[in-house]
Amino acid sequence: MVQLTWPRRLVVICRGETAAEVVLREAEERGCQEVLLEPGASRSPLSARGLETAREAGKRLFATAIRPHAVFVAPELAARQTAVQVLRAIGLELEEDLPAAHSLISGAKSWGKLGELGFVWPAVRGSAPGTVRVEIWQEERLRDRDEGALLGLTSLGRKKVMAAFRNTPGILFQRPPGGESHADVALRSRSFLAELGRHFAGETLLL
Repeated sequence: MVQLTWPRRLVVICRGETAAEVVLREAEERGCQEVLLEPGASRSPLSARGLETAREAGKRLFATAIRPHAVFVAPELAARQTAVQVLRAIGLELEEDLPAAHSLISGAKSWGKLGELGFVWPAVRGSAPGTVRVEIWQEERLRDRDEGALLGLTSLGRKKVMAAFRNTPGILFQRPPGGESHADVALRSRSFLAELGRHFAGETLLL
């Protein structure tokens, strides 16, 4: 028998659109270069469209009959809200209000277990429902790219800032002031994926 050294299935769902992204898009349509976002952009909630697309993603996941053994959530508010909407759509009983979503992972550390929730999956494709326990973890390495000085800039403003990197070899290694390059994000993402193979081999995971 071949021993699995990697999760059997990884389901990756991107967080929904945030209210801050809506403001930036509207500013760009007006020709603006910068928007003064409130401190703590990572606390920007999902927009109405973001909430709807998160629910739709959950419905599509439910229709596939794929059921995760563990869920990993990025620390941003929008990611947590997305997770709540997806999990509710696939049968997990969670409160929809934001305080409940926030309390689900308050005080959690990187690779820290948020909780273990038991619930009954509805019958899918003729299968009998059964009680399942799902582990929920917060994972800092799944967070959005730190954009540093690019935060709050529309594409017009970003072009001016990034013009200083014109002679840098390789766009993957261009790092905005105070932020991360795409290579930085890839490094922490690969570190996280490597740990999944050691701790969750053969399981179905939702990121």
